[in-house]
Order: sequence, then structure tokens, then C-alpha cells
Amino acid sequence: EPRRQGVHPVSARSRRTKLCEAPATHHQPRRRLELQASSAATASSDRHTFASHRQLTAMDPLACLPGLGCQLALTTALAITISVSITVGGSVIARALHGHVARPRVIKRMKQDLCKELGWSMSDSEVWKFFCELFVIGAQHLLGGLLVIPALLGVGDSEFAHRLAMLGILTEVAYDAYDTARSLYMYYITHNLPGGKKVLYFLLLHHQMSIALVLPCNLYYSENRAFLWMAMNLMGAGGFTVFVSQLSQLLDLNTQRDLAVMRTLVVLQFAIMSYTRVLAYVPLSFLLLRTAYSDGAHLIFTVGVVALGLMGCFNALLLPSMYRRMVKFLVMELVPAATVVPQPDSAAAPVPPLRVGSTCDDLFSDADSSFSPEQLDHFKLRILPSAMSLLAAAKKQLRSTSKPQQLGEEPQPSKGEEHQTRRSMRHGLRKRWLTARAGSSDPRDDVSPAA
Repeated sequence: EPRRQGVHPVSARSRRTKLCEAPATHHQPRRRLELQASSAATASSDRHTFASHRQLTAMDPLACLPGLGCQLALTTALAITISVSITVGGSVIARALHGHVARPRVIKRMKQDLCKELGWSMSDSEVWKFFCELFVIGAQHLLGGLLVIPALLGVGDSEFAHRLAMLGILTEVAYDAYDTARSLYMYYITHNLPGGKKVLYFLLLHHQMSIALVLPCNLYYSENRAFLWMAMNLMGAGGFTVFVSQLSQLLDLNTQRDLAVMRTLVVLQFAIMSYTRVLAYVPLSFLLLRTAYSDGAHLIFTVGVVALGLMGCFNALLLPSMYRRMVKFLVMELVPAATVVPQPDSAAAPVPPLRVGSTCDDLFSDADSSFSPEQLDHFKLRILPSAMSLLAAAKKQLRSTSKPQQLGEEPQPSKGEEHQTRRSMRHGLRKRWLTARAGSSDPRDDVSPAA
């Protein structure tokens, strides 16, 4: 262009450079002024946006989600809060229900359920402490499940609802991490974990899924509906069933009303757990794993296969026990009130109980007055010594022939040995009876040997 107008390119270039370096005047092109004004407005807007972001972050601590560092910090804070809540809340509930009339019944029922269904062995104080702490644990599960509902229903701001859902799911991670650390410490360090190794394996089978799978899913799939539905089902249904189980332990099954309430609760509990742990759990797990595999997240897919599979094993252990519990209460009949047994006449002295291991004189020192002294003397002198000698010989023979199965355990004779021993005792007793009868002319001896 400068050559076409007859202007030397160097002079044109120098003149263009001077124009760019000149101060802004009314001779400067209008486009350059507009660009400068736009850049100044953009810088001012950026400063305002940054200040607003800092203010929003200070007001909303969840704004850092779903960052991994933010999740770890929130999980640590929630674990501390949950540990204090379980310790303090369990103690308060135990103190409030200490004098409750249902306390012995609750301890008896829980010990039977834990021992029969899961094989746990716990003392009365440990069972009562576990019962009271389950109220706080159920509240944590229920609250975590409720925080996921706004994101599923699309209520309110979508971004804030999903951050709230991530917080609710992190409460489960915090509880599982705290309970795992506490159980490992009590089992390997202090050696006083209630229930022992079976309780430890049961808890690890339940806690592993949230610890292994929630953090990466919050980071990459926080808006995935299969992930949100699964989290809400497992936490919400778990908390609801814990509360149902706790309240059912307080019912008195000797009344028609409480028995009807118990039947309703166990049916509802089994229906909800069957849906959330089987009917909805299997397709939601498949959808989440398929999404991770199609996205190329092979590490999340592998961890998910292992974690969801182990959680399925936990569900397989839990549902049969709930089914047996439901059937037990559905077929249970109302226990009638205890009838009053008439007491015998105070004039008739009761027959004293037989004291095993006593001597002949002790056995008949305070016998019933219906026997004459002659009859008692005859039995003591002729019959009882023979029978006791036979018993002593049979006991000695059993101890010498049978071997104990374990150290400190009494030997258990077989059925054949017991039959042979009883037969020998009857034969020896009959022989001694006939011998004593042949040498006696007392008419009282005319009694059948069977008598």
C-alpha cells in the first residue's frame, strides 16, 4: 500500500511507529480508544469478580468441592465430629434409658440375635452400650441420605444441591473411616474389641466401599444419577432400618398392640432392605461401572468392581437374618399371662430335694414322714450302699476308658457305653437284692425288684 501511494516503506513504518508511541489525543483512532476503555472495564470487572468469589468462598465452605484436598479436609472434620457425637450421645442415651423397664429385655434379645445370626459374643454392658450408640449411628446415616435428595429432585440451585449431596456422602466416609480405625485399634492394640475377629471382619466388609469409592466418584461423577441414587438408598434405608430395629427392641411382645407393631415394622424393614440392597443395588451398580468403563476410567472401574462386589457379600449376609427375624415374629403367638399356681398346704412339709454327692445319712436326715423308720433303715442298710458302690465303679470305669476332647473338659461317654453301664448296674443291683432277700426272713422284703 505505501509503495502504491508513492511513499517509501521506511518512512511509512517510522510514521506508524511514532503514531503508536504518541500520547492519546483526539488525533488517535477511535478504535484504539474503544479497546483501551474495554480493557479497563474488563480489568475492573475481573477485580470485582475476584472479590465476590473470595467473599462467596468465605460465606460458603462447600465452594471448594469437589476438590480432593477439600474432600479430605471435610472428611477429617466430620470424622472428629461423628466420634464425639457417638461417644457423648451414646452416654447420654444410656443414662436416660438406664432405668427403663425394657432394658433387661433389650439386652436379652440383642444378645440372642447377635449370637445366633452373626456369631458375636458380647457382655451385657457391651450390648447396652452398642444399643445406645446405634441411635446416633442411625441418625448419621439418615441425615446423610436426606442431604442427597435435593440434588436428585432438582430443588433449588443445582450447583449448591450437588455440593450438599457430596457433603452428605462424605459423612458416611467419615463414619466408616472412624469406625475402621477404632476397631483396628481395639483389636490389635488394646485387644478388647467386643465380638472379636468376627465383628472386625463384618465391619471391614461394610466400611470398605465408601472409603474406596466415594472420593473418586465425588471428584468425577458427582452429578451421575446412578451414583446419587445408590448413595441415597444405602444411607437413607440403612438409617431408617437402624431406627426401626432399635424401637422394636423396646416393645413388649406380651401385649397384642406391641406384637402387631412389631410385625408391621419387621415387614417394612425387610421390604425396604430388599429393594435397596438387591432390586435397586444391582442395576445401579451396573450403570455406574458401565459409565466408568466407557469414560476410560479403568482404575475407578476396577476399584468399583471389587468394592461393590464385597458390599454385595455384606448384603447377602444381612438379608437372610432379616428374613428369619421377620418370619419369627409373623408366626409368633401372643404369650398368655402367667397363671397363679396354688401353693400347697403349709401343714404338709415339702419333699426335700436330692443332694447329689451326699452320704446315706445326709440323704435321709430330713426325709418325708410318710416313710417309717424301719423302712428307711432297711433301704439305707441293704439297698442304697449297693447302688452307690455300683455308681462309683461305673464312674471310675467311664473315666478310665473315655478321653476328654479338650483340656479341662469332662469326658463324654458314648451311647453304647452308657447302655452297657446301665445294664450292668441293673444286673448287679438285682443280684444283690436277691442275695439280701434270700438271707432275710423279713416280710417287708417281699417287694418286687423293679419297685
